[in-house]
Amino acid sequence: RDTSVYQRAVAVAQKNKMSKFLGQLKHVVGGIAEKDHLDLVLPSNTVLYSSKSNTDITSQVVGELK
Repeated sequence: RDTSVYQRAVAVAQKNKMSKFLGQLKHVVGGIAEKDHLDLVLPSNTVLYSSKSNTDITSQVVGELK
């Protein structure tokens, strides 16, 4: 019983932290995309093919999240 209460508390805390992080991530990525005139930003693991050169903004995002 105590374990399930603890597990629920951990799950709620994890959800709250993840939600906050994703909000920060969207804000940072949106700012970089706007500054660099990018129309679309995708995770690299979702792109199967692109005929245009790819712009990797990972290091910029990580730098601004620190």
